[in-house]
Amino acid sequence: VEKPGPTMLGHSTTYYKLHASYSMEVTMMGRKSSTSTAIDSELWTTTEIDLPAMNADQSQQIQNMDEHAAFFASIDKQTQGFMLKKISVISHGGIGRSMKSQVEITDLKQLTHPKGVFEIPAGFKEQSFGDLIGVPTGGNNK
Repeated sequence: VEKPGPTMLGHSTTYYKLHASYSMEVTMMGRKSSTSTAIDSELWTTTEIDLPAMNADQSQQIQNMDEHAAFFASIDKQTQGFMLKKISVISHGGIGRSMKSQVEITDLKQLTHPKGVFEIPAGFKEQSFGDLIGVPTGGNNK
């Protein structure tokens, strides 16, 4: 379902109601176990907030997620805009349990930062964890 939503934080929204499900089967020590999961989500998004496009590194991080996390990310790809509110109910079949979560942006401000705030400081030297604790790690130490 996709339809106009209420005004939130001064922005018009689009309301989405999404449903997705999957089944999983595991065999451990010769014993099979299967479970089904259903996800029902309600989202309110706005396209009135201009955000930078996802860069290649962020896109690759999503692709590198495990299958379960990537599944949830694929649900969010069905929507457009910046999420202001999300209510999700995840139901696990077979065990009769469900989990409800809610995320809501309650304050939103656009700020400008002084030039250079996010620049790497002069003299910065990248070090491996081994270098920091005094254990040589070999290979490509920086």
